[in-house]
Amino acid sequence: MPGLWQSLPRGRVTFVMTDVEGSTRLLRRAGEDYAALLQRHRVLLERTWAAWRGVEVDREGDGSLVAFASADHALAACAEAQGRIEREPWPVGMRFRVRMGVHTGLAAPRGRRYVALAVHQVARVTSAAHGGQVIVTADTAAAASPAVAGALAPLGRFRVRDFDAPVPLLQLTGHGLPGTFPAVRALPAEGHNLPRPLDALVDRDAELARLAELLPAARLVTLVGTGGVGKTRLAVEAGQRAVPGWPGGVWFVDLAPLPGPDAVAAAVAVAVGVAGVPGAEPWQDVVEHLRRERALLVVDNCEVHREEVARLVADLLSACPGVHVLATSREPLHVPGERLLRLAPLAVPERAGRDVAPAEALAAPAVRLFVERARAVQPDFDPDPAAVACVVDICRRLDGLPLALEIAAARIGVLQPADVLAGIRRSLRILRSGDTTQPRRQRTLDDLLDWSVRLLTAEERLALARCAVLGGAFGVEAATAAVAGDPADEGDLGGDPDGGVDEYLVPELVWSLAEKSLLVAAPTAGGTRYRLLQTVRDHARALAAPAEQRATARRLARWYLDRLGPEHLGGQRWVSSVAAELDNVRSVVAQLAGGGDGDGAIAQELAVVLGRYHEAVQQLREGVTETTRLAAELTAATPARVALLTALADLHLRVGELDAAERVVAEAGALRTSAGAPDWDDVGLDKAAGELAIRRRRYDHTVALAERALAADPSLRGRARMHNVLGFARFCLGDADGARKAFAGELSCCEQLGDEVLLAHAHGNLAEIELRAGSWAAAARHQRACLELALELGQQGMLACTLNVAARLAAEGGDGPDVWGTVVRLGTKADDMLRESGLVLYDEDREVTERALASARGRLGTSGFEAQQAAGHVLDVAEAVRDAERVLADVEAATSTEARAFEDGVPKPRGSSPGAASEDAAQVTS
Repeated sequence: MPGLWQSLPRGRVTFVMTDVEGSTRLLRRAGEDYAALLQRHRVLLERTWAAWRGVEVDREGDGSLVAFASADHALAACAEAQGRIEREPWPVGMRFRVRMGVHTGLAAPRGRRYVALAVHQVARVTSAAHGGQVIVTADTAAAASPAVAGALAPLGRFRVRDFDAPVPLLQLTGHGLPGTFPAVRALPAEGHNLPRPLDALVDRDAELARLAELLPAARLVTLVGTGGVGKTRLAVEAGQRAVPGWPGGVWFVDLAPLPGPDAVAAAVAVAVGVAGVPGAEPWQDVVEHLRRERALLVVDNCEVHREEVARLVADLLSACPGVHVLATSREPLHVPGERLLRLAPLAVPERAGRDVAPAEALAAPAVRLFVERARAVQPDFDPDPAAVACVVDICRRLDGLPLALEIAAARIGVLQPADVLAGIRRSLRILRSGDTTQPRRQRTLDDLLDWSVRLLTAEERLALARCAVLGGAFGVEAATAAVAGDPADEGDLGGDPDGGVDEYLVPELVWSLAEKSLLVAAPTAGGTRYRLLQTVRDHARALAAPAEQRATARRLARWYLDRLGPEHLGGQRWVSSVAAELDNVRSVVAQLAGGGDGDGAIAQELAVVLGRYHEAVQQLREGVTETTRLAAELTAATPARVALLTALADLHLRVGELDAAERVVAEAGALRTSAGAPDWDDVGLDKAAGELAIRRRRYDHTVALAERALAADPSLRGRARMHNVLGFARFCLGDADGARKAFAGELSCCEQLGDEVLLAHAHGNLAEIELRAGSWAAAARHQRACLELALELGQQGMLACTLNVAARLAAEGGDGPDVWGTVVRLGTKADDMLRESGLVLYDEDREVTERALASARGRLGTSGFEAQQAAGHVLDVAEAVRDAERVLADVEAATSTEARAFEDGVPKPRGSSPGAASEDAAQVTS
């Protein structure tokens, strides 16, 4: 009888995760009865999953994880489950509401559970839902049939943790499900005296629609956002559109020019047209005037006198039931009943200008605004593709801030887009507006930001300057590492001259800066992260002297090394952690470059992290480019530089650049003689030199090098790496038993390390040696283990290797057009995936694969071969993985085939040369 795990779907799996909304509240109400109610809800769900062929693979707390082979079945099950829960007669006050998330991704079971990135991703999606709601990713929508996908309503794109890019989310509708829910619990990637704007408002339709809903219902709505984001412009537009609904008028009050808080009441009186009585309190006149009116008050720039505004608004709302207030501020007013609408900058293209098609770029809201404003000063402005690319980069550099874009676009009257971009890169002071009708603070971006900073306390200014050292989104822990420095590191920013900020105060300071819109908050399932807009970051960095910035960068570097440093290399958790902090690590490295030898060594260690990350995720070309630049910038003669050069050499080897790798290995070797190598990379250079020798077919040299390194008793990771190259070299010399023994040693070390990436490579290496030796069942067994890990890690290169090995095993085995069609399709798809990832096969591996494909061409004929090749190019990755799994399973089961391949214990390979190098670059460990 097969076990449960054997029935779990694999390949492209649709996961459903559930969670009970408000479980703590229900537990408090139900007390001892809660367990029975929870079980009752579980029974309802279990029956539904079973009816739709779902398999519950995990249960934690009051939630569950269910796997489906079919996206259609998963969505149908969710709809039915929500219906059952809704119809169930729960006790009064004990109604269960369950949030559900659905995501489809590559996965394979390990035992009775899944360990896959897709599982983490579905958990994040579930956390964004509300009770009774089913939120679905675009991956699942794409996997569903058109009829089922038609019931999915788009919600927009959101930033969700564990996804590399913003995720389109959809909501399952119909089937009796509610149609409306509160906003998704994720951050989305967007008679009157009102002034008459001279330009059209660009891309604020969603915000205007939301304001149209909120203003009649909520007494106080506050538009919150950073300076220059367009709060005033949006408030004015919303006010103009709202005029017909407010018979008492829509009245605009600008608080920015007021000399002090005592002038606020008088400014409101003037705006609403109250003449007042000499000597009388203007505020009482305002209240009496508006007491019976249905009017909308638009109060702009409230952050200037926030406390006084909050007091007066609360009084007005209490005394005048028909008055509503639309406020703009960089922080909330904190008046009871206040509704917030946070205003984000205009959306910018996610890629650099050179990587975006002109039509796509011109559709982006920020680019549209820039082009429209540029045509106001140069009516014939019609940018060619090169100019459009510059405009995209301008918009990205200015974070899509409307004020900054308008000032920059005004320069098009005298400068080309490339000149504007170059000027912005040198200094934001090029952004100086000639419009004297604007308040002084809005005539340059620097003036605007200066004005914002002057409103901060000394501790807030210090925290802002230090957080600006970080280059991307960060958590409170990283902020604490940056802000709560040692007294000796402090600079003079108007704070405590004896030291920095106490550690326990940092979270409050971060929250306060976010409230004031100088930090942008990005709530995630794992906690809130924060970031600075690039324009704010540039300005904030100028608040501190270079020595102070470097001291902050040094603290952050040590903090990151403690958590992500080279001694922690390997495993999916490390890869995910580095991915979340990439921009921050890069920023820290950049600010330490050019410092003393101490700073240089720390920066080099972090640069090694960046290089090894590129290798782990197989962003090989990007890795070569970035690591080459870092090696050129970080030149201190330290052991860490030896490791940095080694990481660069390994990247060159992965993409087949042998001459470049040889030069870097020689430089690293010369430096190691004088500086030594770091303990955490004890055999790194030997490993790179050994692999280079294999590529050059100097196998004896590699054997001697590897045996010498192993005799020196290296670290566990070092032993794994040297067993790896020793295995390659011995097999290339025709010593299959020695190679098998070396690769078995590599596998044993990797298992002890618990490093999934190295372990996958080790299984792939053993698969290759067994394949070349004719031990096909063993080869299939190891390659299946490699495949399962590759699915967990989401590694395209490893998947490509599996397809390649499966194609070759199929060619070794049976006959008939179906078999040879599989060989061609898998081999073609593997080649496409390898090309996409930048990986380059050993010459011998490529020759073996080409022989298998040549045999297929002979069996199928030219037309049949080309037809299968075309099918391979368009083959879905999940389908290719399923075909490879089938081939590997069939080969592994055919143990008699393996037995016939041996006579007196001597392997007899079929169809391949035992003198070839062992494995392609994707399965070489680092």
